[in-house]
Amino acid sequence: MKLAFDIPYNYGDVLYNIMEIENDVACPLCKGQGALELVVGGRITCVTCKGRKEIPSDTFTWKVMLKSKMIGVEINVFEGCSTDVCISGEALSKWGSVEDTEGECSSHNFFNIDDCFASLEEAEAECQRRNQSSDKKEKKSRQYLD
Repeated sequence: MKLAFDIPYNYGDVLYNIMEIENDVACPLCKGQGALELVVGGRITCVTCKGRKEIPSDTFTWKVMLKSKMIGVEINVFEGCSTDVCISGEALSKWGSVEDTEGECSSHNFFNIDDCFASLEEAEAECQRRNQSSDKKEKKSRQYLD
């Protein structure tokens, strides 16, 4: 068996990685306060959101999650079904941000090659395109439920 892949990036390139993440909504029990007022006085941490003020919803959004430096490629071959090409990256920013951090981060992350972009503008444009596409799918599926 011979595998051949075109990798559009080089070792050391700075990449912007996107990911589909779950949206959070204000906790319905504490109404986004993170705590509950007791009838007898005092407050306790909300038992639903555990003080986070938000809970995960059932909707997802594509976002730029990380700025990283390419340090490798991983190829996963799944018998009879698919092949994934992943970029191994050394984090240059905190998770959920693209702002540079002081010094180098020690975390290594793997992203599907289709979720890596050479510029922040490209990554943001792809997130917008995928979010619009998923909005259309969601609206279409709701039509069948109504």
